[in-house]
This record gives sequence, C-alpha cells and structure tokens, in this order.
Amino acid sequence: MIAKNVLQQEEVYLQRSSGCDEGDSGWYIGPINEEVSGELEIIYAYQLLKMKPEIIQVLTLPYNYLVVFEKDKIKAILNEYDVDIWGEIVK
Repeated sequence: MIAKNVLQQEEVYLQRSSGCDEGDSGWYIGPINEEVSGELEIIYAYQLLKMKPEIIQVLTLPYNYLVVFEKDKIKAILNEYDVDIWGEIVK
C-alpha cells in the first residue's frame, strides 16, 4: 500500500507491519513530509519495482522495520527497536 503520488517525492519511508491480510506483504510507503494527499493505492510488488527498482534491496526485511529513502539512496533502516542499523550494514 502506498500514499498516492508518493513516489514523486524526494524522501519517502517504507514501513513493514505484521498482522496484514494474506497476500499482503505488510509494506506501506509514505512521504517523510505530509504534503502528499491522504489517499492510498494498493499496488503489486512488480509494479513498484518498475517505478522504483532500488526498493528491491529492502523488500525482504522483517516485519516492524522502517526504511528511509532519499531519492534512490537508503538514508536509514530502523529495526524493531527503532535502532538505525544502516550504518552497521554499509561498513
């Protein structure tokens, strides 16, 4: 599920939640700043990867993780304890 027109934003976040319906990955993509409308769209992963292929590198992260992208670069990955683990990964 994504906020409508969010992929045009320079900064977005992806958050994976558990407890979703069957067939739902649990990912939500939203804007860092709330200037985008509150409308939501449901899209398939293959559609998302065509629009923003760099997202593929985070889609296998576990539930309760949050990722911040600036343009096509990862800025942060927060684990289930809200600890930014991105610095440890890129070392």
